[in-house]
Amino acid sequence: MQTHQQGKAEVGKLHTTIFSIIVVLIMLFGAAITLATIVPAKAYTGGYPYASMACVWSPYATTGTGNWCKKVNTSGQIISDYDWGTIHNNNSSSSEQSPYGYDYRNCTDYVAWKVASLGVPPAHYKGLGNAKDWPTNAPGKGLTVNTIPAIGAAAVKTTGTFGHVAFINAYNSSTGVMTVQEYNHYQDGNYGTRSGTLSGLGFSKVVHFEKYKTSGVLNGIAAVSASDVWAVGFYIDGGYNTLIEHWNGSSWKVVPSPNLGVQHVDVSLSSVAAVSASNVWAVGSYLDVSNNTNTYKTLSEHWNGSSWKMVPSP
Repeated sequence: MQTHQQGKAEVGKLHTTIFSIIVVLIMLFGAAITLATIVPAKAYTGGYPYASMACVWSPYATTGTGNWCKKVNTSGQIISDYDWGTIHNNNSSSSEQSPYGYDYRNCTDYVAWKVASLGVPPAHYKGLGNAKDWPTNAPGKGLTVNTIPAIGAAAVKTTGTFGHVAFINAYNSSTGVMTVQEYNHYQDGNYGTRSGTLSGLGFSKVVHFEKYKTSGVLNGIAAVSASDVWAVGFYIDGGYNTLIEHWNGSSWKVVPSPNLGVQHVDVSLSSVAAVSASNVWAVGSYLDVSNNTNTYKTLSEHWNGSSWKMVPSP
């Protein structure tokens, strides 16, 4: 079984989902529209789909503080820990290993899920081993390893029993300061973010996945008619950016959309709803890293028939 030390939880994006639902309901009231599948906004936990995976040991809890998911003997000594899985009292890989190839709620699994969500093929992120072994095993999977942070890469701590790995979602090359998203940093199986330099955060290597990512990710779609369809999401190009595309009945075209400054990262539009050809709404969220706040906030944009404009939201 693999274990890894990772991130502290924060409630983050829960209000974004609520906001998305409210906006969609308001727009739907009294409007006759055709609405395709809408993907909910990423919630708290950094969007990781297994954030509520239960501990395999009794009482099979899903939350706790400190190193809470563990099995101890009658003397109070830890026999096994960081054991989140699908089968009670079973800490084998059949219980604890996620579809991404690493143990649930561990740092490695979160980063694997994160790069997979950007389109990186499994051949490049699966089988890298414990966190501290990633720099050694990465070249064999076509990955570059160095000490230069980059958005979309993984920062690696190579010391300790298992090491630690985190996803880099913001980087200022002028100051050397980056922001990372991570799991289980505090041994609690939870999500957290931190900002600082590579060495200041305890990392020594960077594993680069960026060249294998897709150009963009679409999360939601809505249709006014067969020749008037909108899709929204995000793409990474030196930073996180909103992505909006339009179908005119014969082809898709990227439509310019408002984007936030460098102090706002992890920007993503997650849902879209169309009331009419001149009244379309897109909602999502972003991580505000200004003044080291590292707080998720709502993002709302409106199409008035000729252009997309950002609209202030709570």
